[in-house]
Amino acid sequence: MSWSDTAGTGVQEGGFFRSLGALLLLLSTPPFTLALWSIFVQHGGSATSFALHLSDRKNWKPFLDSLPTLSWEATYYIAAFGAFQAALQLLVPGKEFVGPVSPKGNRPVYKANGVESYLITLVAFFACWKYTSFEPARVYDQFGEMLNALNIFGNVLCLFLTVKGCYFPSR
Repeated sequence: MSWSDTAGTGVQEGGFFRSLGALLLLLSTPPFTLALWSIFVQHGGSATSFALHLSDRKNWKPFLDSLPTLSWEATYYIAAFGAFQAALQLLVPGKEFVGPVSPKGNRPVYKANGVESYLITLVAFFACWKYTSFEPARVYDQFGEMLNALNIFGNVLCLFLTVKGCYFPSR
């Protein structure tokens, strides 16, 4: 059995455990990240305090109300950073590398410009901090909201890629 026969997973296509594992990962990651956020932000890093907080509650409503919600500010930060990074990947020159052959015979082409993009990102960060009204502390303040937005975006992206891969594969 080769890599391309199993879509890079080592498991035959359509296997029950492969699908179950992906579903469990999609469903468990958002609550896990929010639990970690709550442990570190609301309970000072104490997992014991978090567990006692959950076990002492007859009603989970106060706990659920304490979790971060979505905010436009957090979504804006994520979208702006993503757009900036996408522009860097397209515009910064770098040596091209050809990736492995996909199960459908496609060979993606990558550009090795990560270090340059990272350095440009650092310069842009400090320039925006110094010369504009960008306040990095707001990113810290919005971190819980950003986790929510990233969890939603990540799950929507996974759903999109699954549908595209199953029904509209490349080549």
